[in-house]
Amino acid sequence: MEGSPAGYALRFAASFEGVGMVLSGMSDPAQMEENLGLFRSFRALSPVEWQAVSKARKALAGLKSIGCTGCRYCVDGCPKAISIPELFACANSRNLFNDMGSATYYGICTRGGHGKAADCIGCGKCEASCPQHLPIRQLLAQVSAQFDTPAKE
Repeated sequence: MEGSPAGYALRFAASFEGVGMVLSGMSDPAQMEENLGLFRSFRALSPVEWQAVSKARKALAGLKSIGCTGCRYCVDGCPKAISIPELFACANSRNLFNDMGSATYYGICTRGGHGKAADCIGCGKCEASCPQHLPIRQLLAQVSAQFDTPAKE
């Protein structure tokens, strides 16, 4: 199998029956050329590729991670200016990679007027705007338990 991760993602999305359009975010002309080439000679995912997708899905489902895509729709309406995607990234870094440096990054993300996970007042504005339908308030409570609670000696 050859191709970029973005190319596989586009082929995955376009391989479903009834899909007439696939939108792709691009940041440079090379990515646009890749996308155009992909659809000029489009081929749906092969059975072997579908099998790989299924294996990856099962592996990812078993991870203790927050499925935030970092779109930041949740941040604009937050009355406590909590940088929700960044705090979720800190938790994912710690949970997935045992990255103890994530606590330092958490501290950086909560400086300069940006709230900590513990500052959440539970208003729910974030959840109303989340395209992933994440239980953000519940997840922020978990993040707070990881990073805002002082370490016990």
